[in-house]
Amino acid sequence: MKALGLLPSIDNFKVDYLSSPGDTVVIHMTPCAQSVQCPYCGSHSSRVHSHYHRTLSDIPWGSWSVRISLRIRKFFCDNSVCAHRIFSEQPLDLASRYARRTKRLENDYYLTGYLLGGRAGAKEANGHGRDVSRDTLLRCVRRASAGHHDEESLKVIGVDDWAMRRGQRYGTVLVDLENHRPVGLLPDRRSETLSSWLEKHPGIEVVTRDRAAAYAEAARIGAPNAEQVADRWHILKNMVEALERLLARHHGCIKEAGKQANAISAEAESAPIADTVKTEIGEAALLTKTEQMSQLRKDMRKARYDQAVRLYSDGVSIRQIALTLDLDRRTVRRFIKSDGFPERVIGKRRVTQFDKYREHLKKRWDNGCHNGAELYRELKAMGFPGAQSALRQYLRSWRKRLPRDHKTADDSSINGSLPPVQFSPGSASWLLLGLSFNSDERQKEIGLKFVQHLIDLSPTIQQAQMLAVRFFSIVREHKGDDLTPWIEEVARSGLVDFKSFAQGIQRDYSAVLAGITKPWSNGQTEGQVNRIKLIKRSMYGRANFDLLQARVMPLLATQ
Repeated sequence: MKALGLLPSIDNFKVDYLSSPGDTVVIHMTPCAQSVQCPYCGSHSSRVHSHYHRTLSDIPWGSWSVRISLRIRKFFCDNSVCAHRIFSEQPLDLASRYARRTKRLENDYYLTGYLLGGRAGAKEANGHGRDVSRDTLLRCVRRASAGHHDEESLKVIGVDDWAMRRGQRYGTVLVDLENHRPVGLLPDRRSETLSSWLEKHPGIEVVTRDRAAAYAEAARIGAPNAEQVADRWHILKNMVEALERLLARHHGCIKEAGKQANAISAEAESAPIADTVKTEIGEAALLTKTEQMSQLRKDMRKARYDQAVRLYSDGVSIRQIALTLDLDRRTVRRFIKSDGFPERVIGKRRVTQFDKYREHLKKRWDNGCHNGAELYRELKAMGFPGAQSALRQYLRSWRKRLPRDHKTADDSSINGSLPPVQFSPGSASWLLLGLSFNSDERQKEIGLKFVQHLIDLSPTIQQAQMLAVRFFSIVREHKGDDLTPWIEEVARSGLVDFKSFAQGIQRDYSAVLAGITKPWSNGQTEGQVNRIKLIKRSMYGRANFDLLQARVMPLLATQ
């Protein structure tokens, strides 16, 4: 039974017999050693003073709970210089002093609490023959974490922040990039806290981080001999942000390029709505109440934009314009720097379950079938998985284009064409870099046409695209020697946003160069941040930072 792991293996004790009162198995064990060593002075003694019984809980056998009844002897210590005249023999291989459960059951509780937390862990444990409360599980986790001290030297670590409460409180996580495990969790992201932690680990050789100045300063103070490596993803993200800021000031070009790209695409699609429908009900009747309110708000924004531009051309300061029009100064500044009215971008069209059947629906609608129930039966026969109510919702935008008294399609039809693709500075920056992740073939085609029209409309955008693409190539292909010439070219370009980005690169040049040329990155650290989010959200309102720290940083024995 010991070979099967049912009975604990313990020296100097033997199993006398087993009893089973109720649904519990009791293992009765007695000592078998002739003499026992005194734990205080080390001398051996065979003179028994007395004995007592000690009961320990052990891991269950299926649905049966297990108890171990130990007969513990007390001995006289024959060493005259020992301060303790009487001592007890202790089964330290089985359980700690004064413990009420075996070490393997303690470890089992720790793993359950570490993986599931208190409330969920208690439910799982109580369903498998272990009667334990959530508080006991959390105590086991805290006790194991407090008794663990990792003396292993660290050489390469990653540093990143994580949100205790997003937008308000942040902490710092440190990850051993060589062994792929977290080694530190700090309650804030101040440079003083991180630098003091780094000073306690003098063997660190490489520190990977994002572009935060606080972490750069902490690494410089706490680990002055360590090489700092800026994360490549954050470097490229900063480049995209610089390009997006530049494009935000050319909103008119983006709008015009989008209009031209959609116009070319529209010519290849089906004919527009019949003129008879437009004549009978007019464009205004085609708008719902929500769309009419949206149009009204847009007209109001346009009026404020025109008024802000007019006041600025008359010499009024930005502060005064903001007070007059009740706008934020950043909004006024964006209005003035823009070369046209900044439209609000409509979100991209989502892929729906009707895309596969759209051609059939459009054909049947144009042929005069406007009965939703009939169309639903046809789609159902073709394998459509949705409900009839979903189809009615989908056809609502088609049906509102029909005349009010139109019941059949004997003299009109609906186009059913897709809405135009909208472009923002953010989406335009991705398209200029060739990073579009959209799988829709129509939107890909329009995107390519949009990029061509955009660079034709603005030489500045064309120059920015060339510089951004070159920088992406430098980072992705690890061309560290090309970084300095690129910075010099940006300085001659006259692009303000790119100059600001290049100046940030120069201030952090050694870390950025290391990020481009070295194999280390913060990818593992970002993954640990995601893991912290999962653990943290399962503990909302029921745990403190010390328990989060214990669950994030596992013991080496459990790796």
